[in-house]
Amino acid sequence: MIRKLNNIFSRNKLQKFTAVVVSTLLWFFVMSSQDPPMSGSYTVPISVINSARDVKAIVEDKPISVKLSAPRSNFAEYSEKDIRATIDVANLTEGDYDLPVEASFPKGFDLIKISPQTLHVKIEPYIEKQIEAEVIVTGSTVADSMIKNIAKSLDHITVLGAKSEVEKVARVIGYVGLTHNSEDFEMQVPLSAIDSDGREVRGVQVVPSAITVQVDLETGITKKIVPIQVEITLPNGKEFDSIKIDPETIEIAGKEDILNSIDLIKTVPLTLPSVNDKFHGTLRLEIPNGVTVHIEKVTVTAEIKK
Repeated sequence: MIRKLNNIFSRNKLQKFTAVVVSTLLWFFVMSSQDPPMSGSYTVPISVINSARDVKAIVEDKPISVKLSAPRSNFAEYSEKDIRATIDVANLTEGDYDLPVEASFPKGFDLIKISPQTLHVKIEPYIEKQIEAEVIVTGSTVADSMIKNIAKSLDHITVLGAKSEVEKVARVIGYVGLTHNSEDFEMQVPLSAIDSDGREVRGVQVVPSAITVQVDLETGITKKIVPIQVEITLPNGKEFDSIKIDPETIEIAGKEDILNSIDLIKTVPLTLPSVNDKFHGTLRLEIPNGVTVHIEKVTVTAEIKK
């Protein structure tokens, strides 16, 4: 019996070895053809981790591309939301840094490439400041009425964020839209932080993000729209090259005989002892007796002739 077994294993050794190798390769081929390895790229946002509460990390705005390899089934099971790109800012103080981008992904994936490999990060102190909440009225009431009074739930709000972003904020504004209203009304007004050029500053938080505004109307009056005139005296014979007023006109209301004598509304006179090539500021309006308005100040941006 033993001799027969020895004969079986000793005969045709090369053919038997070849058969084993071929069958093994065939098994690997079948398995890989059913779930073959492949590669894929994901574009993901960058996340900051381990940031201290008293600082803000401002990260270079670039999309992060993460290229991974894995069996095909992994790509079917997972999506971009399972891939993360992070920058670790632990223990960093105020300053500028070039930091590595790290990728995290589910088990079974291998990282081929991450691009870019580093991003510029600026660490700034996290600050806040109080600023007046301004309400801007748009539209109009019915023909024989106008705004008598506007009451805000808060006069001042808080702006939070990185120092450089908070310092950009010149105003916080909200809009009250009139649609030929004939009765008093109350509404929630969302607030936005804007810079001196009127652009929204998106990198800050406005707290609260909205205020309640009560609008009281007065009926049985006459109203008309007149232009606003800026009263600014410049030093040393300097002259304006251009003046931009926001808003440029104002709706006034009162008795008809009073309004007939008014062709414009002036700002409170301002004398500038010194000036550069540009002036930007908020000026109050001189409102005549017997006249009602819904705004009391305007924003003025003026270029000075060189």
